[in-house]
Amino acid sequence: MNVVGTAVHREWTAVVHPATAVTAPLGLATGVLTGLHPARRAGRIQVGGGAAPLTRPRA
Repeated sequence: MNVVGTAVHREWTAVVHPATAVTAPLGLATGVLTGLHPARRAGRIQVGGGAAPLTRPRA
């Protein structure tokens, strides 16, 4: 969208390959779905209780 916005602002003709227009939303969806899993897991962590803190194993 940045390419199109710049072209409109400068009165240029925007040239965007059709494959870019198709794959950009797929990349966005992949990023959002990939980020949801760790965000949901982090949101379930209970602060101030629950599991014992991690300790370093002794050699």
